[in-house]
Amino acid sequence: MILDNRFAWLRRFGWIILLVGGASFLGWTVAHEKWLLLLALAAVPLVAFWPVPLAFGAYVFLVPFDSVGLIGQEKGGSAITFFAGALAGAVLLVTGYLRRRLERPPAAALWWFLFVTWGALSSLWAIDENRVILFLPTALGLLFLYVVATSVRITREEFSWVVLATIVGGCAAAIYSSSQYYSGVFFHGGNGRGSLIIGETETDPNVFATTLFLPLSLVVGRFFETRGWHRILYLAMGVLMSVAIMLTMSRGAMLGMAAMLFIYFRTLGFDRRVVIPVSIVLLSLLALPNTFLGRLENAASTGGAGRLYIWEVGFAALKRYGLIGAGLRNFDKAYIEYMGAGSKVFAHSSIDAHNIYLLVAVELGVVGLGLMGMAMFSAIRAGWRIQERLNNRLVNSPVAYEAAAWAMLASSFFVGTLWRKSFWLVWIMYALVVRLAKDKGGQPATGGAKAGREMRPSALSWSR
Repeated sequence: MILDNRFAWLRRFGWIILLVGGASFLGWTVAHEKWLLLLALAAVPLVAFWPVPLAFGAYVFLVPFDSVGLIGQEKGGSAITFFAGALAGAVLLVTGYLRRRLERPPAAALWWFLFVTWGALSSLWAIDENRVILFLPTALGLLFLYVVATSVRITREEFSWVVLATIVGGCAAAIYSSSQYYSGVFFHGGNGRGSLIIGETETDPNVFATTLFLPLSLVVGRFFETRGWHRILYLAMGVLMSVAIMLTMSRGAMLGMAAMLFIYFRTLGFDRRVVIPVSIVLLSLLALPNTFLGRLENAASTGGAGRLYIWEVGFAALKRYGLIGAGLRNFDKAYIEYMGAGSKVFAHSSIDAHNIYLLVAVELGVVGLGLMGMAMFSAIRAGWRIQERLNNRLVNSPVAYEAAAWAMLASSFFVGTLWRKSFWLVWIMYALVVRLAKDKGGQPATGGAKAGREMRPSALSWSR
């Protein structure tokens, strides 16, 4: 009782202290032009009320800008998405704990955990163990966000806002990239190729094209689900992103888009509804620069921009390191050892495999390749089971996410996507929509009546 009386003044005047202190801190940030800190301060109460849509939504919006959104815009600087991902993971974890939304993650999470763990253990036998140790924070950060995001029960309304943020982020990146291209700003090493460029920082065109797979597929899915002016809006968004992908002139991205359309054909058959998105892709080919034909004609003579020569060396190294691997992030070290096996030698200090399957086989061996394959298969199989229960309906189905996943996997034969945030985001969103589809399909959702009220769809809900 004495203790309560002693701190009674704090309860009475605490809000005054908080107001005065907050005003003083606000004045200090303005006086010293700490605009980022001011923005973070303003976002605190908003994140407290809408933690998942704002924190996770901000992250997915920024993913297409991953390579150019650097603090200070300096090469080698920290990416904004790194801090956004850390914030999103922390907010999701706290939200899940405080609101009792934590659930067991999907089976794929176990395989991804074993995959990253095997990569960490490879430091014991790696060619250069320091490379493994230096890269571990990146691998663990991606794994952390995946496990946390797929372990927190996100409501349908929250998921709708996250989907909307993904689409808007893809559209924003596509508009900015296309406007740069038609203003005469091109990727420095790519014969007039479009990309996302801010200042002196630029995104590899192949990588940028793959970041648009998920938002593009979501737009196609929303096109099938909606009616009226919404369908026209999503059609326009699809055109914007398709053109931006074409301007990159990425051959791997073309393969990815073909895989995406194949998934829709497999689900719907040769239905007239598929004609419109296919027509969008075909019409977007008109945006291809004339130099793209030259890229196709020179593919054989250049070895696919040198990929074939790198793969020759990779397969030679695979004979030695095919069982347990050369170590995480040690592909270029293995390349140096066997560079004589290639028809053409590259003297770069860092060599990318341009193929995530060969990359994993050389770095982590057949064990690592098997673990990665099981993680992907587990996620896709869960989606297939849900789709069978939905009788191949597109509304409330995971087809759009499966299409994005297959597009990413197809392009990964030519693009290094494995440790990109866009790659992991596809699998996060795929797992989330599968869980929501299970709840929608009649399986009980945990959380009681309160959770049931939270999961009512709004005007922007995914069930529209």
